[in-house]
Amino acid sequence: MKYIRFKGVSTLILFAVFIQICLLLSGDKAGARPVINLCAKFFYETPSQMVLLNAEEHLIDRTLRNRIDSALAANKQPVVVFDIEGTLYLTQSRILEVLKRYDQQYKTSYFDGMTADRIDPDASFSFIRWAVSQKEFNLHVKNRVMEEIIQFFKQERNKSKYYQYDEVFGKMRFLAQMYHRMGARVILVTERRDLARDATLKQLKRDGIPFDEIFFRPESKETPDIIKLAQIEDIARRDQSEVIALFEDSQSLQDFAGDMRHYDMYQIFVKTRFQDKTFRFYNPIR
Repeated sequence: MKYIRFKGVSTLILFAVFIQICLLLSGDKAGARPVINLCAKFFYETPSQMVLLNAEEHLIDRTLRNRIDSALAANKQPVVVFDIEGTLYLTQSRILEVLKRYDQQYKTSYFDGMTADRIDPDASFSFIRWAVSQKEFNLHVKNRVMEEIIQFFKQERNKSKYYQYDEVFGKMRFLAQMYHRMGARVILVTERRDLARDATLKQLKRDGIPFDEIFFRPESKETPDIIKLAQIEDIARRDQSEVIALFEDSQSLQDFAGDMRHYDMYQIFVKTRFQDKTFRFYNPIR
């Protein structure tokens, strides 16, 4: 009879998983949390893993996990809110695909040779102007072409057929999975319309992103940031709910959310521009 031998790392993982399963089956969720935290620390600090946190990110995560445990101990429901575009998902490849579709449709070559890592999602129009300026030197023609591309981009960028080009942000998915397993309620907010519900749910399921509730953008004249802020305030007012943190890449929404400090909510700024994909506290640790 052959025996499978486990050494070092494998033994630690199997032992931790075994203990966690036993505790969860016995109904002792509080007892399982230290094992979950131990597994989290192991994954973060193991160089061979795909998800690695820097020192500041690890501090943020440890702080939030402590807050989640404290809320559960006080019989409150901890809530962690994640934005979708630019936070859970990187949209540079989607943006580039839309612009290349313009080239294909109108037989132009403004975006030939462009790569997604050169695109700042918060400055898409600037990128368009720069690309056109490289090939059009007549000011009148350049302005006309830029306006045409920008209008095309506005009409196309949020169509669900382009969601397949989004790249999941591994760190955000890992944190959403971790906090959900700990007992936090994971709520998603997005500027997508309800028409994109089916495509969005399919995308989240495909990429293994857990959530308990999702807020789409309603028909309104308000800006997406104002709408998201109102949605988060509604969540924070719920009985026995404690909003632990908001993960969001929009600087303007973070500025609005600064007015919500009476909810004792951490605001986490997610940076997904170019090669520097990190997250940090927007407001200091209290």
